[in-house]
Amino acid sequence: HDGYVTVKSDFVMAAPTQFTHYNMTAEWSVFADGRIELHITAKTGEGLAFKAIPNNEIPVPAQYTKQVIEYMPKFGLIMEFDKSFDNIDYFGMGPFDSYCDRHQASYMGKFSNKVTNEFVKHIKPQECGNHWNTYWAYLHKADGTGLIVSNESQAFEFSAIPYTPDELCNANHYFELPEPNKTVLSVDYKQS
Repeated sequence: HDGYVTVKSDFVMAAPTQFTHYNMTAEWSVFADGRIELHITAKTGEGLAFKAIPNNEIPVPAQYTKQVIEYMPKFGLIMEFDKSFDNIDYFGMGPFDSYCDRHQASYMGKFSNKVTNEFVKHIKPQECGNHWNTYWAYLHKADGTGLIVSNESQAFEFSAIPYTPDELCNANHYFELPEPNKTVLSVDYKQS
């Protein structure tokens, strides 16, 4: 296209023991001025359901069925940055972490913080630092180099912490987490 390049990718969301839950298309448009737009579409998939087999044997197809996910914990994307991207500014619910079902202690406004301060030291590490009802977020280095995520028409959720979801799940206590060496930005359409 004139002034921008588009990359289109088709992919599926599926669990290891089931067929496709969603058929998805992501379309990334990269503009000459540095803007990147992402549009994702998702359709319910159809596939094979599998019977549970005792003793960890290989699953066997049970029947052809249309499958619908009734509960999806999170729908978004995760990006890793160098730890020098350690500043976050945003317009949304803050200054504390907030979620669709837990935001009474937060209020709408413009906030700034260090990424390491967004991490909450729960006894058992877990995803944290989410900001619900956000309209823009700016992750950046001290010199201003960074990434702006925005949506003028619909709010989104985000978090910027120094750990991946896998690192959080694999630690039993926060002091077992590795020394922070990156910034993990999670941008979500919705999170339950």
